[in-house]
Amino acid sequence: MAYFGFDRLNGNPFSAIEAALEFKREFPAIKRLSAIYCKKHNRKVETPIDLKCGIENGPAFFHYFNRPTRNSVIVLGKTLNFASRLEGLAKDDQIIVSKDLKAMIKKFYDLRKKNIPKKDIKSYKEVKFVYILKGRRKGVRPNIDYSPEIFST
Repeated sequence: MAYFGFDRLNGNPFSAIEAALEFKREFPAIKRLSAIYCKKHNRKVETPIDLKCGIENGPAFFHYFNRPTRNSVIVLGKTLNFASRLEGLAKDDQIIVSKDLKAMIKKFYDLRKKNIPKKDIKSYKEVKFVYILKGRRKGVRPNIDYSPEIFST
């Protein structure tokens, strides 16, 4: 899990999207290194791994616990739950975004509509489709520093 926007009131969807795309670009190298590591240290064939990512934009409860025995971060909320459900819909090396997030980023990224199978998304039965993030549109660069005015029509 990655959490973006803790330093901004309205979050930063572009940082999350760009991080996911970078991770996707680098993932073949991660797979190769994982295979080498498994072969060398486990003397076994590597476990197949695939990138599966779900991204949603919205509020979340964020709390840092600092205790003598351990430190931990807790992030809770509907936004994270839905992002997790989106990730569950992803197939090999897919990045899935919500309809609301698609509306925010569509000027900058190529997206393909994906219908939800007959089996609904748990706790989100009203969602009938999501979007697969294919990549950045040619010739367009999103404002990674993000300001809400870019979404005004």
